[in-house]
Amino acid sequence: MDLDLLPPIILAIAEQRSLDAVLSAIATAVADQPNVALARVWLRDTDRSCPVCARTLPASPDEALHLRASAGRPLNPASDWTRVDGAFHRIPLDERLKIAHIASRGVPIRIDRLDGSNGWMKFPDWVEAEQLRGFAGRPLVFRGETLGVLGVFRRVELDDGCWEWLRILSDAAAVAVKNARTLDEAESLRRALELERDYLREEVR
Repeated sequence: MDLDLLPPIILAIAEQRSLDAVLSAIATAVADQPNVALARVWLRDTDRSCPVCARTLPASPDEALHLRASAGRPLNPASDWTRVDGAFHRIPLDERLKIAHIASRGVPIRIDRLDGSNGWMKFPDWVEAEQLRGFAGRPLVFRGETLGVLGVFRRVELDDGCWEWLRILSDAAAVAVKNARTLDEAESLRRALELERDYLREEVR
């Protein structure tokens, strides 16, 4: 991964306005790098704030990780790695999975060489079938708050260059996610105020 390519990538992510666009830009930018098989972004949020869970699950105030963006190049032509509503869409923070560990503790996980002894692989057969060789997971941290997790699988072993590239990108991505979420919340508040205004005008009439 070339560090010289990072500034335009970070700029392209920062230019996105909506949260969904920011998350999609992050996953796509990472997945487009050489030897990356799969890139995914989870956000730490309540079920009622997740577009998928809000439609399929009872509203819950409890926080969990929700898969919000995914991009990659599967070897299996029947696989769709852009889906965000699959088996790993919702991950409780106390689940014994590497993604939950990263989010709950705010620390990254680096696995240079994936094998059955790592203890983090829930589906080792899938890892072998897709020829996945390295994993990097980095928390998206903004001012001490862990907003989510960036998870990356490679088809070559992880190295220091890739690890540093992802560190810089994840730091910038956390800022972009926070800004986009703030803008989305402000827009939601604006729409709510407009509805309230229209209601009050109708009541006056």
